[in-house]
Formats: sequence, structure tokens, C-alpha cells
Amino acid sequence: MMMMMMMMMMMMMMMMVVVVVVVVGEMKASEERWYHSARHTIQRDPVIYNDEIATMIGAKPHILSHPSLAFRLLLGSGGAAQWRLDGPNKWEGAAEQVRLPNSSS
Repeated sequence: MMMMMMMMMMMMMMMMVVVVVVVVGEMKASEERWYHSARHTIQRDPVIYNDEIATMIGAKPHILSHPSLAFRLLLGSGGAAQWRLDGPNKWEGAAEQVRLPNSSS
């Protein structure tokens, strides 16, 4: 049992490293993607922007607090409900909503 938990933690850590690499790559791609102009000042990738705002207010989901949702949170879209798993005004039904396929509410 302890070995299985260690392996699971190791997998989660490797996934977090992959996510960091992906996010850094996304930020670079975002800088190159948008047209640089004084009129186009608010062009951001919405998922990255939402994660940044959720981090500021303490609502970004903690992967280790929700191991059954880890793959969905890292590789899929949990919709808006993913930012209601933790933090202020957390919603008890958020985990079930994130588990639903194509959750976008």
C-alpha cells in the first residue's frame, strides 16, 4: 500500500512538471500569437488567465486535494466548476460537475 502511494505521488509530480512545461510553452505561444498593437491590449488565453485569477483569490484547485480528479484537471477541461473545488465560496457539487464529460458550466 505504501509503495502504491509512493508511485502515485511520483506520477503526480511528473505530471506537474509536464504541466509547468506546457504552461511555459503556452505563455510563449501566446506572446507570439497575438497581434502587437496599442488597440489590442487584452488578448490572453482564457484558461491561463482564469488560473492566474483563481490563484490570486485562492480558488485554484489543488491537485493533491482531489486525486480522483487529477487527470481531468490536468489534461481536460473541468469547465468553470474546477475553480469552485477549493477556496472561498467553494461548491460541494463542483467535483461531480468536473467528473461529467464535456462539463462547461
